Amino acid sequence: MTGRTAPADSVRSPAEAGAAELPPHRLVLVGFGRVARALARRLVASGRPDGKSARFRVVAVFDSRGCVADPRGVALDELIRRKERTGRLEGPGATVWDLDTVLRDLAPQIVVETTWSEPRPGEPGRRHILSALLAGADVVTSNKGPLARHSAEVLETSRMMGRELRFGTTVGGIVPILESIRGPLRACGVTRIEGVVNGTTQFVLGRLADGVSWAEAVASAVQEGITEPDPRHDLDGHDAAMKAAILHNVLFAPPLDPRRVARRPVDASIQARAHRLGEQGRRLVVLTEVTPDGARLRWVEVDRGDPWDLPSATNRFVIETERAGTLTLTGAGAGPEATAAGLLAELEEVAEARERYRRSTTLRTGATTLPRSGRALAEAFP
Repeated sequence: MTGRTAPADSVRSPAEAGAAELPPHRLVLVGFGRVARALARRLVASGRPDGKSARFRVVAVFDSRGCVADPRGVALDELIRRKERTGRLEGPGATVWDLDTVLRDLAPQIVVETTWSEPRPGEPGRRHILSALLAGADVVTSNKGPLARHSAEVLETSRMMGRELRFGTTVGGIVPILESIRGPLRACGVTRIEGVVNGTTQFVLGRLADGVSWAEAVASAVQEGITEPDPRHDLDGHDAAMKAAILHNVLFAPPLDPRRVARRPVDASIQARAHRLGEQGRRLVVLTEVTPDGARLRWVEVDRGDPWDLPSATNRFVIETERAGTLTLTGAGAGPEATAAGLLAELEEVAEARERYRRSTTLRTGATTLPRSGRALAEAFP
């Protein structure tokens, strides 16, 4: 058999070839609500023609009732249809496995945690995140509860285990507020953050200013998919208080408990005032203020066209610093699609870091180093 000889510069060593063709990252989705399904659709859309992700292999998906697992990769399209048709994952591939079993037997490299945590204890998200980190997996999460209530514990565990913990979508949706204050602005002396941090209240107050009733405004927010599972969690101020605590705890010490954040709930009693302001060309906005001394939520009245008169579910942050002046970040802050976009971006960053490490290890040793618990699995399902 004859053929053309490959050019000299295209000949690669076995180590180089292995580094260029790394297997997909084993991924687990914990939570399969609207955000996780929006992320799953993006993973499917970014996959190969055979329907499998080129970079990620989802080996298990959890919802509140059960789990579907397959070391060869689950069928995300089918699971999305099943969940939206029946409200559950029961069916082919369903198992009684819990997260600890999946972490032990399937050795996922990345866990995406998108469940809704009860705001007071921050559970079950805290347990999920700690279990994943202690099992040697990196974690990407949109779950505010664990970071608001247990930031020191989960961040210290990630450092202790040498694992990534990405939580940029817990505040601001796709707006990179946390990335900014944890990164380039950390050395600039942030002294104060003021912002619209809850897209649901922004949406509802805007609709009230347009003259619709309280019930109609809340129903529209639910229909748009921008609320928490229980809209009261947004409207009573708990969501904004948790986000304020996360911002404070990233920047300042000692940690702030979200229960200490002064809240201003938005309820039906505000309807008449909001309607009156709307007729005057004004509206109500709930602003969240974070300083070294703590955080608070307050109502302000603004004119139409004011910088705080934001469209729909938009978030805006004004960051005051000692050495970089005042900066403003604005963008989509609520809804499954915006959150899923942020999660996917963080997933890609974690994957790229893992791939750089794997390639450097392969080029140095000629073999890819795997955690002992995942070696047999990788050999069985390359």
